[in-house]
Amino acid sequence: MMTRKQKVLAIGIFLGVLFWLPPAAQAVNPLQVAILRWYQANTFWPWDITVGSWPTAIAFDGANMWVANYGANTLTQIRASDGTVLDTITSVGQRPLGLAFDGRAIWVANSGSNNVYVQGGGVWPTTVAVGTEPAAIACDGSAIWVANRGSNNVTRITKKAAGGFNTMAIAVGTAPNGIAFDGLYIWVTNSGSNNVTKLNRRGQVLGTFSTGGITPYGIAFDGRNIWIANLASHNVCKMSRSGEIIGTFDAGSAPYAVAFDGAAIWVTDFGGSDVRKFDLNGNLKAAVKVGQSPRGVAFDGAKIWVTNHNSNTVSVR
Repeated sequence: MMTRKQKVLAIGIFLGVLFWLPPAAQAVNPLQVAILRWYQANTFWPWDITVGSWPTAIAFDGANMWVANYGANTLTQIRASDGTVLDTITSVGQRPLGLAFDGRAIWVANSGSNNVYVQGGGVWPTTVAVGTEPAAIACDGSAIWVANRGSNNVTRITKKAAGGFNTMAIAVGTAPNGIAFDGLYIWVTNSGSNNVTKLNRRGQVLGTFSTGGITPYGIAFDGRNIWIANLASHNVCKMSRSGEIIGTFDAGSAPYAVAFDGAAIWVTDFGGSDVRKFDLNGNLKAAVKVGQSPRGVAFDGAKIWVTNHNSNTVSVR
């Protein structure tokens, strides 16, 4: 029986013959390009990549992974196709804890310096003052939203036409630690009040809902429902966009971050050394071994990336 790698190679050879043309008539074939990309993305992992100390959040920009290193006050850039560390940025701020990509720039929430660092997007690296202890960050396509766990609010950031930024603070629950956008609304997990706040894009509070557990942290949207990691009650909550709890599911000793890969939900267990994969009905499909105290999680279109807080690594699975 052929191995997976042999099958992929055979398909590549077949397609190379099928689509061969004389040199004068050769052109880029989208099917060949797509298959080459798939092959590159799926034959060089698992990896464990060394980054800075205490890596926390992770975000994908379409080509690279970005890792916030809380203990080193740095940002690591990794090429997603082969795991090569491209850069380590040392000017981000103090205790970076949250990351988001807005389509042009990387935004870094610095919990120790109470600001957000902006890298790229046609502007010089700069910072924007926000609330106290910014912990998480999300983009809605036009504004950046920052959860400030020390000041119990979120900051909405928009760009001024003439340059610079406008900010608006909106009160939410106690100790907001997670934030996500579902295409219509902003959702904020409040770790100190065990609930989630729903906002519209203008910053108006539309509702506050129980998460069905204690100390909610990470949050993600699966295209239909919201998923919330309840760290202290060891479960993940599936919630409708109207705020109704559909179910809660065991998710390890300290479920922390949540990501959606287009088909499944992934939850890191900060109290252990694995990331757990759930189907959209809440059934546990796998517990994948990673490093110590996995914290952040992101998907690059082919692989799951996990930051390991106590191993100072990123696991690629």
